[in-house]
Amino acid sequence: MVSRLKQSMISVKKPAASVPPPAVPQSSVEEDLVAWIKGTVHSCQDLASVLERLRNSYVAILAGGGASDAEEILIKVEAALRNSKSVRDFA
Repeated sequence: MVSRLKQSMISVKKPAASVPPPAVPQSSVEEDLVAWIKGTVHSCQDLASVLERLRNSYVAILAGGGASDAEEILIKVEAALRNSKSVRDFA
């Protein structure tokens, strides 16, 4: 016969019948993931656009022309880099 003390120890060691719910709801995780993916795609598009403009300006300079839109390109580069950093920091 098992003593009461042993029985209480045995019952304490048994795992709970139900699993506790996750700390973060699944829908919240999915929403965060969708927002991150959208931000990443937008950032990639911004960076590609700015790189194309930089390339075009560089080709114009090499051909002996000037880069009349240099200030505008620099502003867009800075904005694209800030956006890219915020997407990386989100992850």
